[in-house]
Amino acid sequence: MSSPLPELELRDPVTDAEVRIMLGARFVIRLTENPTTGFRWNYDVTKQGVVESLKDDYVSDGNVPGSGGCRSFSFRGSLPGTTGIKFMLRRAWETGPPLKVLQVSATVAEP
Repeated sequence: MSSPLPELELRDPVTDAEVRIMLGARFVIRLTENPTTGFRWNYDVTKQGVVESLKDDYVSDGNVPGSGGCRSFSFRGSLPGTTGIKFMLRRAWETGPPLKVLQVSATVAEP
């Protein structure tokens, strides 16, 4: 019986990041967010199929109106290869550049 692959987690990386996982393993990117300001994190994947998006979830830090929280993006390595994931903090109605950008390079390797 094989044991489950461990889940890798990055929380609020201050610079661009690199993730290396085995095929089938999961990783989570957790980013601080305050949706009451209108700014929300979203992402684009450069090479489709290498990682599979599993979940996009927001959890508030408290029950006080206007308090921030954390948005979690969960992925699984689904094909061997490398892809880029560009996270952008922006307001949906604004057309200018995002407030913040984070690049994550994800490499999926066969066992």
